Amino acid sequence: MSYPSELLVAVVLAGLLLPLVFFALLAWRPMTRLGFASALLSALSYQTLSHYLFPWSLVGLHTRWAMWALLFFALVRVRHLGVQPRWFPPSWWGRAAMALGFLGSLSSLGDAVDVVRSRNAPSDTVRVRSPLEAGTYTVQHGGATESTNHHHHVAAQRFALDVSRVNAWGARAGGLAPKSVGQYYIFGTQVVAPCAGQVVALASDQPDFAPGRFDADVPLGNFIALHCADSDITVVLAHLGRGTVQSHLGAQVTPGDPLGRVGNSGNTSEPHLHVHAVRGRVTEPEQLLFTGDGVALRVEGAFPVRNDRLVFR
Repeated sequence: MSYPSELLVAVVLAGLLLPLVFFALLAWRPMTRLGFASALLSALSYQTLSHYLFPWSLVGLHTRWAMWALLFFALVRVRHLGVQPRWFPPSWWGRAAMALGFLGSLSSLGDAVDVVRSRNAPSDTVRVRSPLEAGTYTVQHGGATESTNHHHHVAAQRFALDVSRVNAWGARAGGLAPKSVGQYYIFGTQVVAPCAGQVVALASDQPDFAPGRFDADVPLGNFIALHCADSDITVVLAHLGRGTVQSHLGAQVTPGDPLGRVGNSGNTSEPHLHVHAVRGRVTEPEQLLFTGDGVALRVEGAFPVRNDRLVFR
C-alpha cells in the first residue's frame, strides 16, 4: 500500500461517512416508494462494493460487519416509519436525488462484476506454503483484476499479493497512519520459504524507510527470489528489513526455512510483505519485476483477494 497519511484520512472518512449518509436518508423520515427504492439500492450497492474494496485493515476488518449492522437498524427504522403511498418525491431536488441514486446503483454493477471476476483463480494457479510465520494476516492487494489488485497492470506482478499482519480486531497497525515502523504489526515478522528450491537472486543492503517515504528507484528493496523446483516458478518475497536476510545466493531451502524478516525497504510507504511469482527460473531483474509471465498462487490452498483474512498455523 502506498497511501500518504493525508490521503489515508480522506479515504477512511469517505469510506465510512458515505454509507452513513445513505443509512441516515433511509431512517430520517418516510419516503416515497421510488425514493425509498433509490436510497435502498444506493445503500446496498455502495455497502456491498465497500465490503470488498475498502481497505478495512485501516480501521479493522470487523468494522465492515458493524456497517452491515447499521444498515439493518436503518431498515428497522424504515419499517417503523413506513413508506409514503405516492411514487415520486414532490420536490424537484427530491426527484433529482432519486434519479442520481438509481444511476449510481447502475454504474456500480460494472464494478460488482469486476469484483466477482477478481475472485476467480486461473486454472494454472500454483500451490505454495505460507511465506510467513504463524499468525493472522490480511491481503491489502490481491486478486485477478485491477479493482482489488493495483499490481495487475504489470505483467510479472499481475497476481501479486501485499500482506499485512493484523490484531484481534483486524487492524494492521496501532493507529491510522503511525509514523513509526514498529507500530505496524507485521514489521519484523519472520519470512519463510513457501516451497522447496534454490535462492536465485537477493538484496539485503537497502535501507528501511519511515512510513510515508519510499524508494521508487529500487522497487523491491531487500528481497529474496526463490526458484521452486517442483513447479518451475520463481517466487519473489520483497520489502524485507535491512540486514535481516538469512540466506545466500545459491542456497537450497525447504518449506518453512527462515529467509528474512519484514521491513520497509524499497517502493513501499508502510511495512508489508510483497509476494509475486513468475514462470520459469528467472534471475534477470527486468523480467523478474516487470516483463515475466506472472503466475497466480494458492497460499495454503486459498487464492487470496483484498480484505481476505489469512490465518497461518
